[in-house]
Amino acid sequence: MPQFDPSVFPAQIFWLAVVFGLFWLIMARMGLPRVEQIYKDREQRIGDDLDAAERMNNEAKAIRDAYQATLAKARDDAAATTGKAREAAARRLAEAQAEVDAKLDKRQREAEADIARARNEALDEMHAISVDVAKELLAQFSVTGNTNKLKAAVKRELAGVWAEEAQ
Repeated sequence: MPQFDPSVFPAQIFWLAVVFGLFWLIMARMGLPRVEQIYKDREQRIGDDLDAAERMNNEAKAIRDAYQATLAKARDDAAATTGKAREAAARRLAEAQAEVDAKLDKRQREAEADIARARNEALDEMHAISVDVAKELLAQFSVTGNTNKLKAAVKRELAGVWAEEAQ
């Protein structure tokens, strides 16, 4: 094998150095600048992407904050609307209650007036019946009396009975 022949080592080393030098020049002038440019482009792209991501993150935070503010405003508006509706319903309920109370008071007064009227009629009728019974009793005993005195006595006795019942 000729490459292992020690007499050709200097020539092989010379050509190795020349070829290595040419490859090194070619790589230094052409290959490495391209690799370096690709590396710089990649770093630039990564930096731009990071900046864009940061910008989008800030925009997303701003949108989220705006959304939360809008949501809070909507909740406040809903609470205010609900409060107004509750107040209006309470007001209508109070008005209806007052109306019903007024009607009930009127009906109660009418009923009390009817009861008082019926009571007075019953008292008058009882008075008339009592006077008639007293006349009949006096007639049974062949006693004649003054009708006005008889009416006054019956009225006085009935007033005493009603006073006892009222207590």
